[in-house]
Amino acid sequence: MSGNAHVTVFRDEIEYNSDMQLRYNYRLYPTPGQRAALARAFGCARVVFNDGLRARQEARAAGRPYLTDGELSARLTAAKATPERAWLGEVSAFVVKTEPGPVPETEPQVGIDLGLTHFAVLSDGRKIGSPRFLRRAEKKLRRAQRSLSRKQEDSRNRERARIKVARVHAAVADARREFHHRLALAQRGEAGTLPGAA
Repeated sequence: MSGNAHVTVFRDEIEYNSDMQLRYNYRLYPTPGQRAALARAFGCARVVFNDGLRARQEARAAGRPYLTDGELSARLTAAKATPERAWLGEVSAFVVKTEPGPVPETEPQVGIDLGLTHFAVLSDGRKIGSPRFLRRAEKKLRRAQRSLSRKQEDSRNRERARIKVARVHAAVADARREFHHRLALAQRGEAGTLPGAA
């Protein structure tokens, strides 16, 4: 693969669940040469995985002991020496290669530390306050939940009250999502690159 080792990556969204685990979605825009190299690497990985799986299944069916990763690695090395699997040695384990030369200029980066007292503290020292969306909606939410608790079970009015509570929660979630989106776009515009996003 020739000199250009830049792969454009955009972070789509951050989703939160109740366990506070983060999920990041990325979009890659590889060049045509990088696409070909990735396709070769994934094809080789698929062949190697299937060969290893088949070897373990055959060993199990024959009653032989379990093949360890080391034994499979030795078989892979031996397979690369055979004419029908020699092409496995042509694929690099690291797909994005760079040619020696001047280091390209990089865009400025900013680090973000999420905290408790402030929503975020940036690596340049700026602090972004926490908007506390749930605190703002507490009064409306309290009133809606109180109304819901007073409704008769399985009644149409209870269903309407339940929908009102759900709408307040949805409004808080939408406000948080909008805040995160605007903040990420602002940081992307100022810094150009967020660590882990490029």
